[in-house]
Amino acid sequence: MAEQQQEEENEGPISEECVAPINQLAARQLQMGDAYLFMATCYREEMEMPGFVIFFEDQAEVKRFQAKRFIRYLRKRQGTICLPKIEKPEIGNWGNAIVALTSALQMENVITKNLEDLNTLATNANDAGLLKFLKDFLIKQKRNTAYLERQISYEHQSEERRRQEMSEMTSKGEETSESSTASLPTAGSQTSIL
Repeated sequence: MAEQQQEEENEGPISEECVAPINQLAARQLQMGDAYLFMATCYREEMEMPGFVIFFEDQAEVKRFQAKRFIRYLRKRQGTICLPKIEKPEIGNWGNAIVALTSALQMENVITKNLEDLNTLATNANDAGLLKFLKDFLIKQKRNTAYLERQISYEHQSEERRRQEMSEMTSKGEETSESSTASLPTAGSQTSIL
């Protein structure tokens, strides 16, 4: 443990070409934290909250924590901390589960691309410390995108099942209605009473 800490302390200054992308990643993580928080609060009643809302709530905290890790890493490596303007997340109508999950996946894909680009810069700069630091983030990104992809697939399947059930209910309702109408006497027909 002490050896790892000493190794991290001996990393020295970070290469200049990595500073701006790290600042950008920290800002994007903060923006995503806000977006996840808003997505999680779109569901008012606990009874109607899908399971992925817990993921959104957790990710709101995780993204803020990750932003802090990037900022602290820059400070530790003597990099300039200069976050770009943090844009307000694009807030759409996320009431639909598939739309919310797809938006989250798109945001995660942007982060993944940014991390991969930074990983390439660190490789080109021979910055073993930064590569080691990024490894954990890249693993978590793969896990997050895989989770969101599974949830989107599940929601599509659930939506299809609901459509089929509605179609079956409508078909049964029409059959019942037709059979009820067929057994009713029509105007002008004679009915015999026994």
